[in-house]
Amino acid sequence: MASRPLPLFQTAFRWVALLLIAGLVMVVPASRAAADLDEILQRQVLRVGLPSTESQPFLTTDSAGVLGGYEGELVRALAARLPVRLEIDRSAADADALVAAVRAGTVDVAFGQIADTLERARGVRFSRPYLHVREARVFDRMALARAGGEVPHLARQPLRVAVTAGSAFTESFRVAYPSAELVAFPGTTEALAEVAAGRVAVFVADEVSVARWWQTHPASAIRLETRVHRERDVSYAAAVHWRAERLQAWLDLFFDKCERDGTFAGLRERHLETESPKEEVR
Repeated sequence: MASRPLPLFQTAFRWVALLLIAGLVMVVPASRAAADLDEILQRQVLRVGLPSTESQPFLTTDSAGVLGGYEGELVRALAARLPVRLEIDRSAADADALVAAVRAGTVDVAFGQIADTLERARGVRFSRPYLHVREARVFDRMALARAGGEVPHLARQPLRVAVTAGSAFTESFRVAYPSAELVAFPGTTEALAEVAAGRVAVFVADEVSVARWWQTHPASAIRLETRVHRERDVSYAAAVHWRAERLQAWLDLFFDKCERDGTFAGLRERHLETESPKEEVR
C-alpha cells in the first residue's frame, strides 16, 4: 500500500525541526571535541598546556627549548611512555588559565602547579597527585611582634594577605580566614616586596617557591620570617577534560608507576631536596 504524502504543515514542521537540530549541533562548544586517549594515540601527538613563565624548580626551558625542572621532566617522561610527540602550548598565564584551556579542549592535558581544588574539579578531571607541597607563610616581623608573636592573634586582626595569581592556597586560606582580604600579585618577588614594605601582613605560598626566593634574598631575614605548616599542604595534579576518562585512568597508572619505580624520587632529588624552607617551625 502506497504511503500517503504528509500534509504541508507537517512537512514544514519537520524541516523546521531539522534546521533547529542542525543549529544546535553547530553551536556545541569546542570543549565537546576534547580528545581522549584513543584519539591521542591515533594522531601520535599529545597537546600539553604549560604556564607561559618559567618557574624554577618546577618548570624551565634550556637554550634548545628542552623542558626541565620537576614538571618539565615529568611531561617528557609521560610522552616517552605513551609514546607520542609533544605539542606544547604556553599561552596560559597561570593555573586558572590552564584549567580554562583544558575545558575549552585546546589542550589535552595541563601541568603547571595546578592544585586539585574542589572549585576547579567542577569543570575538569584531575589525575592522582604527582606532588604534595606544604603551605609556607612569610610574615612581616613587626606585624607578628604586634600580635605578640602568635599567628592566631594576628589572624584576629583585619588581615591583608598576599598571594600569587592563581595560587594553590587561595581556596584553603579563604576557608580558614573568611574575613581576610586576599591580594593577588604576579609573582613571589612582587608579593614579598609588599610584605617587606608593611602593606600586607603575610604572604602565603608553597614552601618550595618561598625557599627558592630566600636563596637569593637572605638579607630579608631582618624584616621577614617564614613559618611552614606541617599539617597543611596542597597537591599538584594533571588536569584533563571531563570527557577524557581513559586519559585520566592512564595518567593515574603512570603516576603510580612513577612512585614505585623511583621516577618521583629522582625528580625530588634533582629538583626539590635542595629547596628547604629557611625556617621550619610550627
